[in-house]
Amino acid sequence: MFIYSTRRLIALFCLSFFAQCSQVQAITSDSISLKAGLWEGIESSTLHYRLLEIGNDGRHKFHSLAISSALKKGSTYSFTNDDVKCTNTECVIQFPTTNDNSKRLIITPYLDSSYKVLEISINNTMQPLAQTTYQLDSAETGSAVGSFLNTYKDPIKKSLIKLNSDTEIFGLWVGKLVMDDKPQLLSFAVYPDRQSNFTLHLNGKSYVNSTTFMATDISVEERGGIHIKTEHPTFANQLLINRVSSSQLRGYMYTVRKSKTLQTGEFWLLRIE
Repeated sequence: MFIYSTRRLIALFCLSFFAQCSQVQAITSDSISLKAGLWEGIESSTLHYRLLEIGNDGRHKFHSLAISSALKKGSTYSFTNDDVKCTNTECVIQFPTTNDNSKRLIITPYLDSSYKVLEISINNTMQPLAQTTYQLDSAETGSAVGSFLNTYKDPIKKSLIKLNSDTEIFGLWVGKLVMDDKPQLLSFAVYPDRQSNFTLHLNGKSYVNSTTFMATDISVEERGGIHIKTEHPTFANQLLINRVSSSQLRGYMYTVRKSKTLQTGEFWLLRIE
């Protein structure tokens, strides 16, 4: 387990990596291959952000960052070309064994710039312990991780954390927004006295989808549900939120324009402590 500083993560995912991986190369000579670059996405069951870093030099890394830590805590697995085996349908990454357990990724191409991943944890007798699936998108032109970390650098995050309350939603919340069956990184920064925001950090993009609101736009219904009307005309201008606990929110977003619903999505947020 490694704990990263925000500055180190920004440098890793926003600067040096893209300079090193600007050229796309195959790391094997099989029918399909993994391409050099950064690939990112959310593993929904444990709410971790996965990043697959394929280098041009034959040395690679796989990162698992806890969204509940604002992406500051996580694990890193290093591997080389020797740990990757490809066929004409899939590539298998077998990470070196640690603490009598190992991890395996079975990766298949999806569309033009994504991978579908089956992740399997295996014990020392090669029996599966757990498995999960998720999608990784190419971050060749931008990174959701970089976008998030640039937005919520330490001074800003600390000021939001001071607003934490067991009875109010003020503070910084981070989690996932699922639209069209795809989870993506979501942040929700709520202030009592200035503009707040609901921001979708898009996988593999250098831009975000964000909408804003003021505390006066927040209304609490009789049964405890929270309704927020936001400012954006075409993204998440209606939020319906339920407090699961003092540290967890669940809700729905939808967009209404000219009396028509344009999009819907479900989200799950954890308070950043």
